[in-house]
Amino acid sequence: MKSKSADLSYSELQSCPIWLMLAIIGLILVSLIPSLFVGGSHRNPSAGILAVIITALVFTSNMLYMRTKIAANKLKISFGFLVPYYFRTISLAEIKSTKVVIFSPLTEYGGWGIKANAKGGRCLTMQGNTGVHLTFRDSKTLLIGSKSPELLASAIKDAAH
Repeated sequence: MKSKSADLSYSELQSCPIWLMLAIIGLILVSLIPSLFVGGSHRNPSAGILAVIITALVFTSNMLYMRTKIAANKLKISFGFLVPYYFRTISLAEIKSTKVVIFSPLTEYGGWGIKANAKGGRCLTMQGNTGVHLTFRDSKTLLIGSKSPELLASAIKDAAH
């Protein structure tokens, strides 16, 4: 997923597994659709409920994406597809070391997403169990989930030099 652009040396877009996305959308629909049929003949809330359903679907589907980019000596991570709701920009000069890792998001960080553990470690991941563990010059750490951790680690090292 490397880009040929001079500004962008790496880009990866991850989404949650399709089965999870469908389950979330299904739960939204199952919980909101009955509201379309509730109410007397004097009141028809269908348009309002339909607007809530569409908003919930768009909002939920937006949240289920993570983007990782390397450009202009910066590592940029964001969550959200159309409207990012979390941003993290890291200067590559701050990174002391990188290590490709296999980890357990559930047992080590309590799941996927924007997480931290009791040991002070932070994790940004959307799916899977592979990533790049970064150690910063101030000894703090961050694990970035990736479907292609070797490519990400290599891109970080290449862009830092």
